[in-house]
Amino acid sequence: MRPDLRDSQGRALVRKMAEALQAARGGDAAALQALESGGRGFIDLIRNHTSKENNILFPMADRAVDAEGCRKLGIGYDEVAARSFEGRSRAELIELAARLAGSRV
Repeated sequence: MRPDLRDSQGRALVRKMAEALQAARGGDAAALQALESGGRGFIDLIRNHTSKENNILFPMADRAVDAEGCRKLGIGYDEVAARSFEGRSRAELIELAARLAGSRV
């Protein structure tokens, strides 16, 4: 699947779950079904994505990048990831994780 289609499909599934969440909390059966359906769809999407990475992309990268190049890429990634991810700082992500951990459906 093209990355742009996968991303738009993922956003649509998250939107479906978000729209159903409040009614699902209230016990609405249709909303609970929509929430479950969206969750299962998102899990399938992530599993397919991970499978493609593990079975196609990572082996391809292993053949194309030598050990020193891999080491340098890892260092560069760590430097960037320590500052931000998806436009959010590490501190913002920790705060978000704490808020989500306190949430319950």
